[in-house]
Amino acid sequence: MMNFNLKITVALLVSWILSPNIIFSDLKNTKDDVFNKEFYKQKAAFRIAYNEAIEAIKKQEGFKSDIYTDVAGYKTIGYGHIVLEEDTFTDGISEKTADKILRKDFDFAVRFAKKETSLEGYKLIAVAHFIFSTGIGKFVRSNIKSKILKGESINSEFLRCVYYKNSKGQSIKHRNLVEMRNWEIEMFNRKTIK
Repeated sequence: MMNFNLKITVALLVSWILSPNIIFSDLKNTKDDVFNKEFYKQKAAFRIAYNEAIEAIKKQEGFKSDIYTDVAGYKTIGYGHIVLEEDTFTDGISEKTADKILRKDFDFAVRFAKKETSLEGYKLIAVAHFIFSTGIGKFVRSNIKSKILKGESINSEFLRCVYYKNSKGQSIKHRNLVEMRNWEIEMFNRKTIK
């Protein structure tokens, strides 16, 4: 059987995981320093930012149950999922399926951003959102990774990526891309939960 202190620790941890509103100053009074406050602050920031990013993408992309051609000329469905050769969406998709696809696509971007930068919390989600919306190639060709690794500001690098190529190959500045980049800048520069 677990001892009483361990039961309390587990109960506090479970309640914290389920509630982002934990007050970290309350943890200072615990005898054992079982909690790594920075780790849990980053976890909470990640969870908040992840959900915010999913909602932002849904708002930016809008839901389309059938395949359509996006502004860059790609066959797309759901919440901006680029249709791949192996995808079969002959009868369209539901919002529930589109949500699952969106999260799978975004999770890939999160894992890639983490592997390339070792960022946490809000910063990780901001970079993952950039990768999700522009593609890995744009991220790799940009100076964002090197600036992150050097601890330099990446605001101007984000703002360079507000253009798309239309079907005629013309670069066009798009208001929605400007909004996305500004959202990423705000997220990247957001202060971690105290």
